[in-house]
Amino acid sequence: MEEYLIKNKVSRTKFATQSKLSRTTVLRHFKKFNIKGYVIPKKTYRDYICSQCGEHFNRYVPPIQVKVKEKVTYCSPVCYHDSLRKANDGSLFRLDLDSYKFTEPAKRLGDYSELVLSKRHLHTIGSKKINHTFFNKGIINELTAYIFGIWLTDGHVGYFRNGKKLDEIKVEYNSRGQKIIGSYIASLQLSDIDIVEKIAKVLENKNKLTESYGTYKGVKTKKTKILFINSPYFNHDLASLGCGIKKTYYANYPLIHDQLDRHFLRGILDGDGSVQISKEGRLSIKFCGNDQLMYGIFLKLKQHLSITPVAVSYPSEEGMLTFCEIRYGLQESLAIREWLYKDAIIFGERKYKKAFEYKTPLRFQNWSTQKLADHLGTSIYFIQENVYKENLPHTMVGTVVSFQPEHIPYWEKFLGEQLKNPRSRFKHKTKLQEKWGAAPISKL
Repeated sequence: MEEYLIKNKVSRTKFATQSKLSRTTVLRHFKKFNIKGYVIPKKTYRDYICSQCGEHFNRYVPPIQVKVKEKVTYCSPVCYHDSLRKANDGSLFRLDLDSYKFTEPAKRLGDYSELVLSKRHLHTIGSKKINHTFFNKGIINELTAYIFGIWLTDGHVGYFRNGKKLDEIKVEYNSRGQKIIGSYIASLQLSDIDIVEKIAKVLENKNKLTESYGTYKGVKTKKTKILFINSPYFNHDLASLGCGIKKTYYANYPLIHDQLDRHFLRGILDGDGSVQISKEGRLSIKFCGNDQLMYGIFLKLKQHLSITPVAVSYPSEEGMLTFCEIRYGLQESLAIREWLYKDAIIFGERKYKKAFEYKTPLRFQNWSTQKLADHLGTSIYFIQENVYKENLPHTMVGTVVSFQPEHIPYWEKFLGEQLKNPRSRFKHKTKLQEKWGAAPISKL
């Protein structure tokens, strides 16, 4: 009996529950027959390796969390803050930052004179079932920036011959000396059907969109729509902008005008980005892809919004070692959300709704006593005194006093009246009168 309890880690309380007996009865019989049940260890220690300095250390883990695995651990607050500093300055990226450059459009952009084309290709171009020269002038507006962002991350660019995908474009000849030319294919397959339909409309697509189902580990997943483009010109311009065959391994941030950055990044987000709301209700935006592209995103968001990611990681230890993820915290994600979608004319509905599903909790919308005092330029005591003395507008949650945005004008008006009173006393009263335009009332 005792051996069974210890081997299966059955405590006396658990045995009582399984036997449908009271704990007192079980304890009495165990004592009578001298049976020692399994005792839950009071302290459990787990060995860790610091993710920052590599030092080995152990940490107490409560019994309830013994089975929980921690991915990132730090031996001290110093190492934790060092990791954040590295994420902030970009040193966590595994590439030569000093030699980094944005990808410039190739000189051959829009020049199709050197393309090897067959009669079939010329017929396809002449049919005008798609805007073949959509990118012939580069990334010049919101539509070209957004669509290029989508294609760079989640699109496909390839060259096929006899049904086989080739890694590079080659001209071969048959036994009669005739050129064998394959097909230039660009495709976009997404489960966000609205994005595919919008892009097809912008590209003036007249072909029927193909419906399919994605698969993951052999299991059928969501319904998808596919936009196929058989166009040598379209493929040529995409490759000239840095989105060619095997783009995943060399994808980089393009050299574009600063005004187009948010549209390009919105395309990146709808392609390989993610919008998440944690169990605690906190919004987080994440981008993933080639580390060159991620570093470009890092620089642009730092330039436009003065924000940096809370985490930079390389999750793959095998295969594509340059695959990188950058994640932004709550406040940074809110800033990204407002900037990306402001006055946007093209975007994916699903991630847009997910991003704006997060509502700032009331406790964060309201002003604290300190924030109101800083805004008015007074002391906290002035606020606390007049909350009760003058019963000015405020909100009480338990014993905590806060102020809603609509309460602020009443406090500004009250302060202005107090500043006009010659008997009132304020530190830096003259400066406050200048700030709030309250001229003192002269003594009669």
